[in-house]
Amino acid sequence: MNAGDRHPNTQRLEPEEFRRLKSEFLAGVNDEFRTPLTGIVGMTDLLLETRLDARQRDYVLAARRCAEETLEHLGSLLEFAALVAGHLRLEESDFDLQEVLQSVVADLGPSARERGVRLFMTLARPLPNPVVGDAVRLRQILVQLLANAIKFTPAGEIELTATWTRLSPGSFRLQIVLRDTGIGIPADQLLLVFESFRQGDSGLTRKYSGLGLGLALVQELVHLMHGEVTAESSPGEGAVLTFWIPLLLSDAGDPPETRP
Repeated sequence: MNAGDRHPNTQRLEPEEFRRLKSEFLAGVNDEFRTPLTGIVGMTDLLLETRLDARQRDYVLAARRCAEETLEHLGSLLEFAALVAGHLRLEESDFDLQEVLQSVVADLGPSARERGVRLFMTLARPLPNPVVGDAVRLRQILVQLLANAIKFTPAGEIELTATWTRLSPGSFRLQIVLRDTGIGIPADQLLLVFESFRQGDSGLTRKYSGLGLGLALVQELVHLMHGEVTAESSPGEGAVLTFWIPLLLSDAGDPPETRP
């Protein structure tokens, strides 16, 4: 009798069975970690509504920030795992494209201002509205890119520029360019920024916390939406992140202007 006969559970799993078990495991991780972390955030919110002295308030706020950061890392890790496993599917619905872009910039604005960084959006011409696509995934891409830019921009500004090009009577290509005045990326590290669990130079990992999943998650989401993402940068000169995705025009809206 060989080892496999004595311990049948140690035999190699079929790929489909392995994917099923991994999916169940990730779902369990999500519940087991996210639920108590969310509870911590909720309880600290309640605690902040009570009478606290200045030192106690600082401690509670620090605990809340730690819990929120852990939740963010957990969400990125689970989202990336789901993408790699092919478990995420796009949802198509009508949405206001310009409203999505403006809301993301508004939501990330306070984080930028805390660092003394100006965050703003530029539109060369009005965007088609409404459009058809996955607004949740588009918003997720924008949040990841802006959060990453804010993280690596100690001073200056971050500009989000949105342009579009007609592909067919019923579709167009949205292009987003994100320019920052941050620390920049060495040329030999540019190819690494979209790899999972990498932050280019290992020194960045020590100085800037994180799993190194932000841009890897962006690339997976952009590819899921049938688009492409690229990066250009030089040390001390900031960075330019560009991505484009195709979107459909909604029947509910007026036809957009024709590009000259």
